[in-house]
Amino acid sequence: MGAAAQLILLVAAFTSTDASNYAHHFYSNQTGHIIPRAGNNPSGHSHRATAFICHGIQEITLSAGEEAIIESPGYPNRYPNRRKCGWDIRASDGSVIDISCPVFDLQKPNRVGVCKFDYLSIYGFRFCGKESVTATITNGELTKLRFRSNGGKSFPGFKCRADAITLSSTVASTGSIPTCVCGKANRVSRIVGGTETDENEYPWQAALVERQSSSVFCGGTLINDRYVLTAAHCTEGLRASNTQVLLGNHLQSKNDQAEIRVNIKSIIDHPYYNNQNLDRDFSLLELDETLDLSALAPKISPACLPETLPEDKYDAVAAVVSGWGTLSTGGRQPNALREVVVRTMTNDACNNNYDNGEIQPSMLCASNKGKDSCQGDSGGPLVTNDGGFFSVIGVVSWGYGCADQRYPGVYSRVTSELDWIKRNSHSSVTCSH
Repeated sequence: MGAAAQLILLVAAFTSTDASNYAHHFYSNQTGHIIPRAGNNPSGHSHRATAFICHGIQEITLSAGEEAIIESPGYPNRYPNRRKCGWDIRASDGSVIDISCPVFDLQKPNRVGVCKFDYLSIYGFRFCGKESVTATITNGELTKLRFRSNGGKSFPGFKCRADAITLSSTVASTGSIPTCVCGKANRVSRIVGGTETDENEYPWQAALVERQSSSVFCGGTLINDRYVLTAAHCTEGLRASNTQVLLGNHLQSKNDQAEIRVNIKSIIDHPYYNNQNLDRDFSLLELDETLDLSALAPKISPACLPETLPEDKYDAVAAVVSGWGTLSTGGRQPNALREVVVRTMTNDACNNNYDNGEIQPSMLCASNKGKDSCQGDSGGPLVTNDGGFFSVIGVVSWGYGCADQRYPGVYSRVTSELDWIKRNSHSSVTCSH
């Protein structure tokens, strides 16, 4: 039980109207093994069930064989507006807490896929819409569930079960390396034409700085426990020993609570990067240490890499670009991280705005009427919602001016070099999308 008792495993199976479409997402540290699901009551024991209503914060301690029923306020009726409540659950005797929500129907996420309105959070990760949520969290960790509804529409709600079960009844050691959640944004409040993000809203956001400086000169995207993806034009001529990566930061003017500063072991520029037309403008930063993603989450966690699919999959999607870039061409950098929502387009459409042929297959264009990335955003993430989780589909690269409606922003297309990125960013932890 020594190593296994330290394991924190979060599994969420997301369902659409087609129940056959699903994916598993995991969150854990680097000890123990994945715990496979074996039904809602894997131990086969009969449970003693106690119902806990939605009222303030309820503290629940469960021993093996005990079960707590957790429901949205008013269930099975629709839940009321403007309600907050929570449950703090702990296993008392070496067992683990197994959570399942056979009924789950809350307000949908916002247009960029973030649970901003009504949600249930488990261990800091928010769930909303129609999801089938399951989780297993080991002894020694307080499992916090939080429900919130806003002042908008009301929905059917949820019914969840929290079972205390023993590891021996569920674990069949697989020898697999534990995995982690990727692409889960933390909060959203609503870069040129954009707004300030909430603190640690996009926990994969990285900042490139000179050693001992907090002035951001380029952005980046954390993609696993060891590598940051950025632009080659940011790293060209840089020495790893003189450059550091900031993670978990929000304000340039001070050290934020979650902020860490990490040295860079090596810089891997794409071998076919062209500094004349910025073709294949990719670079990988190997960090000098392996990050403990379980300890850093949810304020620092990686974005997902997109699936290997036809490259035109992301040619007409809403996406978010974030960074500390200037607020206008030649202007000043903001103190706080900013974001803007843009829409991608086909390369043919983008070439109509630029000199024909400038937009290479390794590039992706996006714009939104006066909203754009700008100087200082380079290397930063362009992410889109993939089934409730954010995938990095672009790296801020170049453009004519900033937020000029005639010229979309140009990004390095991640799907075009996905194999190269994966080959050169080996990690001890696989973050599932």
